[in-house]
Amino acid sequence: MLKLDLTFKDIPVTGALIIVTGITITADHSSMNFGVNYLATQASNPFNTDVFSCDYNSSGNDPITQAYVYLKTLSEFSTATEL
Repeated sequence: MLKLDLTFKDIPVTGALIIVTGITITADHSSMNFGVNYLATQASNPFNTDVFSCDYNSSGNDPITQAYVYLKTLSEFSTATEL
């Protein structure tokens, strides 16, 4: 899980939680797709969702770790902290 200060529809969200969900790995194991839920608190419903794709390394870390590592390479998540 990542934590990030962001703005959603012109509303600042301090400490938004970024949670990877629904990872699928392609049949040839070369890439993966995953969802991201944005939550204001752990007890709240997501206020936004998104879908991302990235390369998958079958001999690397587990897919969840790879997804978070990929997110941190994107400018919108570069200042996020890991929880």
